[in-house]
Amino acid sequence: MGDSIRFSVWPSLGGPHSTCLKRIDAFRGGVQYWLSCQGFGSDDTIEQEFYRLPSRRGEAGWKLARHLPLPLTPDAAMGCDGTTYVLEFTGDSNSLTLRWWQRLPPQWTS
Repeated sequence: MGDSIRFSVWPSLGGPHSTCLKRIDAFRGGVQYWLSCQGFGSDDTIEQEFYRLPSRRGEAGWKLARHLPLPLTPDAAMGCDGTTYVLEFTGDSNSLTLRWWQRLPPQWTS
């Protein structure tokens, strides 16, 4: 198994889309980083693309995302129309999901 960081966007109108950075320990091949992008095409079919990242770029992105200083209790926000955002960190059996509506909570912008 590997670890992953997924960022998803769920607009109130239109289809959701997501980007995932996956870190895989490929045994003798060392650590590999893969980027996948998934969303709906113009004809409402699901489109997905995969890219293998150079190790240096993958490791830099991984470290940046894994060390974001995010408070876990943002102020409440809600609405009818708008966009929901989801940031998920997964490591084998452990996971953390952060979800917010419309604008990034002020506590997460510093």
